[in-house]
Amino acid sequence: MLIVICAFVGFNAALDGAGFGMRTVLPLSQFASLAAGACYAVIAIADLAALAMKRPEPPTAWLRGQLAVTLLLVMVVWFTVMEGDVDETWSLFEHLLTPLAVLVDWFFLGRRQTSAPWWYPVSWIGPLLVYLVVLVTNEQYNPYDFMDPDDPDFYPYVGGFLVLVLVAGFLFVAVARARRGGGAPHGGQGGYGGGYPGQPGQVGYAGYGQQYGAGAAPAAPGPAVPPPPGPYSPQQWTPQPPQAPPQPPGYGYGPPPQAG
Repeated sequence: MLIVICAFVGFNAALDGAGFGMRTVLPLSQFASLAAGACYAVIAIADLAALAMKRPEPPTAWLRGQLAVTLLLVMVVWFTVMEGDVDETWSLFEHLLTPLAVLVDWFFLGRRQTSAPWWYPVSWIGPLLVYLVVLVTNEQYNPYDFMDPDDPDFYPYVGGFLVLVLVAGFLFVAVARARRGGGAPHGGQGGYGGGYPGQPGQVGYAGYGQQYGAGAAPAAPGPAVPPPPGPYSPQQWTPQPPQAPPQPPGYGYGPPPQAG
């Protein structure tokens, strides 16, 4: 919910009583903040519903990643190309606090990001290209001088922005997928497999993986079995000697068994 608050506070401060319109929504800072507030409100509701019904987190990794790379682009362009500052409330929220909150959500909070496929970063370019087409074909208002197709720097800027989005996107996916690297496979507790899910993994011979490790000796005999409860006298019950565990089959070493 922190992202929703930051996004709507920044967007509302940027409006400054002007109301909705092309000049207040078309700039990427305002558009991205509005989209982040609306989308994360839906994500929060979906997450709470899944938690209440004890279901897995909804598949929102693609949307989270799209918002993360877009707001990162907003922040980088504002502080570098546009040489902006955060002296005013709207700029502080739209260009710093909201982007940082979204990045924290991607790297530390969401769980579905850990299985994000590698094609996500390429797909995140699509909505930004649609925004670019709307921006340059709109004859009423263009808030960015460097986004004029007649400007000789237009294509270098566009190319640089696309490279930034791609590199950041692949980095986001790589870090997110690395978060799942420390867990044991199939719910185990470590080892190399051979145990059942939820049990420590063991390396063993086929059919004996649960009894013997690789090169390990058989387990030591256990203690004598205690008498069962009931009205038995010592004369009616005789303790049984401990039984040695079954030996694994031979593997070509030692003398062959003698015939009886």
